[in-house]
Amino acid sequence: MSVPFRQSSEGLPQDFYSLHWVEIMNFYAKLSACLFLSMTSLTFVGCGANDGKMTASGSVTWNGSPLSEGYITFYPTAGGNPSATTISNGSFSTRVTPGENRIQVISQKHIGDQPKTHEGVPPTPIIVQIIPSKYNDKSELVHTFDKNNTRVELALSGEENKPNPKALSR
Repeated sequence: MSVPFRQSSEGLPQDFYSLHWVEIMNFYAKLSACLFLSMTSLTFVGCGANDGKMTASGSVTWNGSPLSEGYITFYPTAGGNPSATTISNGSFSTRVTPGENRIQVISQKHIGDQPKTHEGVPPTPIIVQIIPSKYNDKSELVHTFDKNNTRVELALSGEENKPNPKALSR
């Protein structure tokens, strides 16, 4: 059994406009969802395999052992956007610009905390960049990527950077 609409003074059902709004809102909700999915798809397509980059992977050792954690950045020497990723247990994988890339490797170590200066304020951690600058900000590491050369094996060695004594005495 259906319940009849209440009639307005104009002869239209009183709930006609509220039903119409429900249909309009459903239409706009569906339209918004379609637009969102379209834009998301375009974003993923723009960041995908057609971005001019290629997949590269490799390993990084520090004094003969896999670098437990750190960051590796590839800077195309011909210009363009750098690629960076994390190093975990000596391994990494990222997308790089084909051609020659300068490589920087960074790994930090928490060596302690500054003495507390105020009650209730947590101590400031002391973080040291352990990899020497010859592998990061002054790096001369270079690798050329092409379809036949996508793997990088870096065997870094040297003495770990020591903390600045001034940083420890603050």
